[in-house]
Formats: sequence, structure tokens, C-alpha cells
Amino acid sequence: MLSDIFNYGPTLFLIYLIGFLPTFIIGTPLLSYFKIRSVIIFGLLGLCSVMVSIFLVQEVIIGTKVISGSRTSFGLALHYLTGFFAGLYFASTYKNKLSANFIFSSVLVILLFIVAPKMLNIFSQ
Repeated sequence: MLSDIFNYGPTLFLIYLIGFLPTFIIGTPLLSYFKIRSVIIFGLLGLCSVMVSIFLVQEVIIGTKVISGSRTSFGLALHYLTGFFAGLYFASTYKNKLSANFIFSSVLVILLFIVAPKMLNIFSQ
């Protein structure tokens, strides 16, 4: 189970990045322009990002449900909820610039996705 998560994790990270980057690059300046400061808005942006990512992968890019967790309504709901919480996390660390906490967390997650599969391969032998 862990090997599936860590081996597919980098791919899932890139898939979600497809949806998160445009949403937050466009959404953050719009929220600043309209002077909306609610944290919930960032959660909704995160939810929309995951919806866009899953839609693009399933309908446009690959044409099949490549993310097995999104094959059921419950799995889709969990993915969307994760996107909502990711947006809340982004809002808590984003303060009109990239904070040190956000950069540290991002680098840590990226390193985890790079190192974890190699460590699992070493320990599984």
C-alpha cells in the first residue's frame, strides 16, 4: 500500500499541479483586487483546482479514470475535500508573498516524493 502511494505520488502531485497553478495564479490576484480576505475562499479555490485536475485527466488528457480513488462518488468527495484543505493550508501560509514556512513545507513534500520510493525499494529487498 505504501509503495503504491509513494510510487504514484509524484504523478498525482504533477496532475494536481495542473489544476492548482492556474487557479491560484489567477485567483490570488483577483482576490487581492476585490479585497476579499476570507480563508474559506482559498479552500474553495483548492476544491476547484482538484475538480479541474481530475476533469482534465479523466476527460481530456487520458480519457479514463486514472486516479483509482476517483472512480466512486465517495472517492471524488475525498479528493475534493483534500483540495479544500490544501487551499486552507495555502491561505494560512500565504501572506502576499511566499513565506519561509510555505517554502519549507513545499520543499519537504517534494523531497518526500523523491526520496520515499527509493527508500521503499531499499527496504523491500
